[in-house]
Amino acid sequence: MTFRTAFASATLVLALALPSARADNGAPREPPQAVTLDMDKDGKMDLATLTVSGEGSVELRIFMAVSSGTPDASRKPDIIKHDIAGASFNWLESNGDGSLVVKFGCGGWSNDTVTALAIIHRGGEFLMARYALDWDTRNGIGSCEVDFFMGEGVMTQGIDGEVTKRFKKKFGPLKLADWSDEMQPEECKF
Repeated sequence: MTFRTAFASATLVLALALPSARADNGAPREPPQAVTLDMDKDGKMDLATLTVSGEGSVELRIFMAVSSGTPDASRKPDIIKHDIAGASFNWLESNGDGSLVVKFGCGGWSNDTVTALAIIHRGGEFLMARYALDWDTRNGIGSCEVDFFMGEGVMTQGIDGEVTKRFKKKFGPLKLADWSDEMQPEECKF
């Protein structure tokens, strides 16, 4: 028996022994990630979930004023943002100040990146508050952070984190519904 045949046989046995990781329609499923926080600061907990589809698309759903931690199955989310991320790993965090942080990135093979998008709820709108990108690649290491409300950003590069660029720019209010990867600040492209 060759190594390739032995490996294929072991993989088949392992796949048959483990519970299915596929949804009924054949698409891989991944359990949604969830974070509770008070985005609009009304004293009621809100729920954000991040789900990866079988095609690798990442969907963010936000339910405002969810009293029990899980919304009624018939309740529609207050916002759904399709394709918020499309990287190999994704997670949600709460900053404790009412902002939701969606992080995503890819790693391995000496090209690691992590992007963080901070989302807030103000005046009835879901808005992009901050953007951050960290990288550690074959070509260098660095980070770029942008505060959309202040219109300020800074890029650092190198192991010592030397500031290589500070910039000011009017970004205007950026709505979550309008956000796409193409809206990454030009100043943060490395």
